[in-house]
Amino acid sequence: MALIVNEIFYSIQGESSWSGLPFVFVRLTGCNLCCLYCDTPYAREEGSPWDMESVLARVKQFHCPRITITGGEPLMQEQTPVLVRRMIEEGLMVTMETNGSQDIARVDAHCIKIMDLKGPSSG
Repeated sequence: MALIVNEIFYSIQGESSWSGLPFVFVRLTGCNLCCLYCDTPYAREEGSPWDMESVLARVKQFHCPRITITGGEPLMQEQTPVLVRRMIEEGLMVTMETNGSQDIARVDAHCIKIMDLKGPSSG
């Protein structure tokens, strides 16, 4: 089963306790919220199907051990926990940004979850 990927890119982390460090970002498509202040509204619908091996191969091309899986809401896709587990098995440090609306229990315990809870006034 494919993941719908919006973009994969290398950049400096600007949020969390890892600010200032290089990361590879895997932005997955889809979100169940429509926050008025969203900085990536294009990630709600834009993206293309990638098989798991292609995502892993692209991530490895950057030679960076730190990965952030983001969205949209990454847990809207059933294969996200599988991707996280595969990355951890490859020896990568994985963080995942989530809006907290989806069950994180299915995500590998070694994944660092960064939860940004959205209140009713967010849209």
